[in-house]
Amino acid sequence: LLLSFAACFDDAKKLVGFMHTGSAMHTNPSPHTCLPDSPAWRLCDSLCNGGYFVPLVIAYAIGLLSANIAVYVMNMGQPALLYLVPACLGTTVFLRKQRNELDDLWHSLKVIWTADAMVYGG
Repeated sequence: LLLSFAACFDDAKKLVGFMHTGSAMHTNPSPHTCLPDSPAWRLCDSLCNGGYFVPLVIAYAIGLLSANIAVYVMNMGQPALLYLVPACLGTTVFLRKQRNELDDLWHSLKVIWTADAMVYGG
């Protein structure tokens, strides 16, 4: 659920940025050494310019790998959520705190509301 929320939030940020600037690119793009429209460029763009989906997918993979390692080491079943939730939620909180968007996560989602108003009116 957190991964789908991150994807929705990233798309809303792109829509609001496109409507305000006329471009889906961020206002301060970081320099890329990859060719535009390549998978590597999209990954770098998401990681460097405020995306949440790619870092959360990486955190999910690390949490899942940790759960599998724990099962292998302890020779007994482990609840995967014990590893997935801290990895994903910790990544979200860390990135939002670093980007000064943590308050927006807990109180209001201005970007998503703005995108909804643009698409559906109101």
